Amino acid sequence: MLKFSFSILFVCIYISSFGQQLFPNDSIIWDLPAQQKLGFHYTNPQLIKTQLKDYNIGEADVTFRYKKGDFRHAKEAYLQQSIDFNAHGISQIDQFIISGEFKFNRIWEDSLANTLQGIDDNLSPFYYFVEKSGKYERQNFKGNVQIRYAGISRYIQTGLKLDYDLHWTTRSVDPRPNVGSFALKFSPFLSAEIGKNMLSASALFGYGDEESAMMYKNKMYALSMLYPERLHYSNQGFGYISQMDSSEMRKYDQFLGANLAYSFQDEGFELYTSFNFERKTTMSTYDLKLRKNYYKRNEFTLNSFHSTTQIHWKQEAKKQHLLQLDIRQQEGQDLNYNLRATNYLVTHSHIDLAYYYQQKNWVWGLSGFWSLMDKKDAAAAHQHAYQQLKVLLPIRHIFSSGKNIIETELIPNYTWKLSNKLNVPQTQINVFTKSIVFPNYDYINLEPIGIEFNLSYVLPKVLKTRAVKIYLYNQFLTVLGSPNKTNLSLKKDKYSLWQTKIGTSFSL
Repeated sequence: MLKFSFSILFVCIYISSFGQQLFPNDSIIWDLPAQQKLGFHYTNPQLIKTQLKDYNIGEADVTFRYKKGDFRHAKEAYLQQSIDFNAHGISQIDQFIISGEFKFNRIWEDSLANTLQGIDDNLSPFYYFVEKSGKYERQNFKGNVQIRYAGISRYIQTGLKLDYDLHWTTRSVDPRPNVGSFALKFSPFLSAEIGKNMLSASALFGYGDEESAMMYKNKMYALSMLYPERLHYSNQGFGYISQMDSSEMRKYDQFLGANLAYSFQDEGFELYTSFNFERKTTMSTYDLKLRKNYYKRNEFTLNSFHSTTQIHWKQEAKKQHLLQLDIRQQEGQDLNYNLRATNYLVTHSHIDLAYYYQQKNWVWGLSGFWSLMDKKDAAAAHQHAYQQLKVLLPIRHIFSSGKNIIETELIPNYTWKLSNKLNVPQTQINVFTKSIVFPNYDYINLEPIGIEFNLSYVLPKVLKTRAVKIYLYNQFLTVLGSPNKTNLSLKKDKYSLWQTKIGTSFSL
């Protein structure tokens, strides 16, 4: 995958750019609708129409992130640092359209408690957790490649997409997890170009596995009850737990899904939309799957629906509108083989809506999201349901600095708690309740106000690239007023969060 990503970059650097065919006069460097359109094409290359000439386009990005603050979920770190490398590329070679994406990051976290998971998953049950905080190190590789053949007919363009995901996690404090996971997905698809319309349909098949091994360097922590904060537990739902359950846990995943995508392009108006459904079934066990007496402890099925839509229209040559809608709906249900019944139910809904108006060098916008989460554990009699609403007011301005460009962006925002209901009987309170459920309930009650300030310096046509961008993004959140009177775990009156991102991107 690493060799594949670099091959895309090198090809894109030295061959003519497709971006000039889509975005005349290098408008992609500063034009927000054009940037969002390209981002959609990177995610949905099956909707790109074939061109008369071969082309290449690509982007690469190297970023350092820093996040620090006590405004966080119970399973989030106080301090997080990461290095990210992302690369995207699309090429047409004769009648073949080849696209690829590669993402790599290395994450360092400090003062992280209440989890021993690998990939951060807020929906799935059956994972290890521990009260003792510690330093974590994580590594992620994600990549995909898609090949489409358009030589049969404009109306019959067949293709195949391959997705690959590799993850690893450990930490330096007892108990020390060693978590490794892998996932592979195949998506055969069919695209058709009909006039100004482009249609695509695909199916998805895949599998994956995860192994979590637990180790104590100091055996006294594993055997003595004098250090209760170092005892690890398995959470089998949302509060139904087992202490010191095992030293290893294995998960086996199966993926099934489908995708429908559509685009319409006309002078002054463009529409792009994609609908995706995926069913992920996870079998949790302590045994190897190849054993004859393979015993399942838990089976969790998560159905996910994701829709994304972009609408672009031009009022005049220098006046543009952009509307974006992103909808995600997830429903999960487990089958606990210890209880011989369904124990855990989860529902998650998230809707993002954004509108931008661009006039010459100015962009004004209004965006926000509505989110709902509902988790219920029958055996532990735990239920937490809440809704949130966040509103953002982005303002962007572009300055000319000779042949170069300076981008500035200011985004004030505020988050409201619409509802927050918790049901936990006194007789069912346990370690999970005190360390995770109560803090997360208090976290939702906090309503943060924030500000983002982003600054970028763009150098067009440098080092045989379309442009090089050097950027610095900053975000600050704080909570006004005192915590809610129903506070169950908070020990402070003020909570804040600061995160920054500095990096360089290359438009190829």
